[in-house]
Amino acid sequence: MVSSSSSIACIAVMSFLVLVSTAPSSAFTLNKDICSNTKVLSRSFCSQFLGSNPVVIKSLLLSLAEATIDVASSNATKTSQLIIKWQNQTDNPQLKNAIRQCPTPYSEAIADLKEAKEKVRSGDYVALQRAAVDASIKFHACEEKFEDTPPDPSPLCSSSGELAAISSILIAVFEILAKSYK
Repeated sequence: MVSSSSSIACIAVMSFLVLVSTAPSSAFTLNKDICSNTKVLSRSFCSQFLGSNPVVIKSLLLSLAEATIDVASSNATKTSQLIIKWQNQTDNPQLKNAIRQCPTPYSEAIADLKEAKEKVRSGDYVALQRAAVDASIKFHACEEKFEDTPPDPSPLCSSSGELAAISSILIAVFEILAKSYK
């Protein structure tokens, strides 16, 4: 019988593989491109092995975590560098004030993501999850600054929302790692 944490990990891995299979730059599917090309193994054995082997699952989750952290860090850094530009492009004092309050949370969130990357490598999944939660809170804090403002023509609010969502993906991955690979 497969434990519920193994089932969750299996679902996460399969979801990861589906996501990867839809990415144009590295499109592949587990059964079609990997398992159907094995000469010695049956397709069902290959699928079962890749979907239930704890070593494979952990490796995929760690790779997913690192790649997601890299994307979030890159996006956050680019957005952070544009905040002053967006602040100078608006004449609305409410928007200026909202944008002005975002550099600090962004800098702190980028530092949290850097810490998360270090924790992936060290295997401290509880601290990793905490760093992702902290980053998500800080991205969301910037996003909240725009709740009582007129529509913001800059992409800052949507970027902050997207980064908070990416952080929540990280939190889910780290939760699985923390529960399954203590």
